[in-house]
Amino acid sequence: MQGEAPVIACDPGACQRVAGPCYTAAGPRMPEPHTGSPPSPRAWRAGTVVAAVVLTPLVAAAQPGSPSGVAAHPLQAALVAARGAEGPWPGLNVATECLDGGAARSVEVFGSGVAIWNGRRQFAIGPAHVRAVLAALDAERFLDLRDVYGGRSAREPGQPRVPDEHPAAEITCRVGLTLAGHRKEVAQLAVGEQSAALRRLAGTILAICEEPARTGVEAAGLGDGLAKVADGRLAPEVLRVTFQRRPERASSGEAGFVLDLKGAVATSRRTGGAGGGERALALPAGDLASLAAALAMADPASLPANLWAADYTDLTIQVLGHRRVIQARRFAAMTAATHGDRQRAFDEICRRLLVLERRVRAGEPQPD
Repeated sequence: MQGEAPVIACDPGACQRVAGPCYTAAGPRMPEPHTGSPPSPRAWRAGTVVAAVVLTPLVAAAQPGSPSGVAAHPLQAALVAARGAEGPWPGLNVATECLDGGAARSVEVFGSGVAIWNGRRQFAIGPAHVRAVLAALDAERFLDLRDVYGGRSAREPGQPRVPDEHPAAEITCRVGLTLAGHRKEVAQLAVGEQSAALRRLAGTILAICEEPARTGVEAAGLGDGLAKVADGRLAPEVLRVTFQRRPERASSGEAGFVLDLKGAVATSRRTGGAGGGERALALPAGDLASLAAALAMADPASLPANLWAADYTDLTIQVLGHRRVIQARRFAAMTAATHGDRQRAFDEICRRLLVLERRVRAGEPQPD
């Protein structure tokens, strides 16, 4: 594309230096062979890896690959169409995280041209780079890979291999693709069968994004991040809010719900047997800015981890790598007056999110 720097994704060291093709906007190119020894893989606990996206739980054993002759993956047509598009790519999200020389690296790419490096820096990624990421997914036959590799080990030499008890705690690499309302994720566990294709793909995606990720916008803290979302210095894609409410008494007849705000899209799912399914609403830019400004004013990072609420309430607010989790209940020795102004700030956050949840359920894009 005219005016864009060429995309050269040759990777000198990402993802344990697995040899494989490098990608440019024009197609694959093979790297020079690496003669050094790869570092030993190490597992990391999922909770310690800075990630910009919440990924689905994994099963203990690897899933069988798709046999030949079956229908194509529902993402296949969407991926082909995306590769032929000039951009932007609405609904596209590619999330990659992998151990690289003992350290975890991650990148999340959105079809809007926004990307997040290591969960902490927002940067701009051009259409040529996005197309190179899509080309890498296609070239490594990502849609044909199994959901999980590894996760089975022998208790003693010569004995049958058995599933690991906690495979999610030993993820060493994973790539997820969301497009056209469909999602696929492939993960590598530390023990057992290893997928060279997955590691090659992860390394390529990281290499494609590494250079543009050198410059970008970060947040000094949660409040600073919320303020930057409100004034536009940070894109909506970096904001995540989860608000869950469940009636304290199951016999009350009231419905619980989970409200998720990912960027500018809010979804609501009723819980406790309530009907209605999941609903979604795209917020106008002004509404999202107003909400982010209100959250920044409430200063959630300063609020206690436990506050009072008449019903079970869980709130998580995250911007880039900064997150605050608050639980509110009828805690013993706590009343609505115990924390004074901080309780009132929390109540105002809840009020705004309750209004948003009702708007999502009603499908109303009007501002509150």
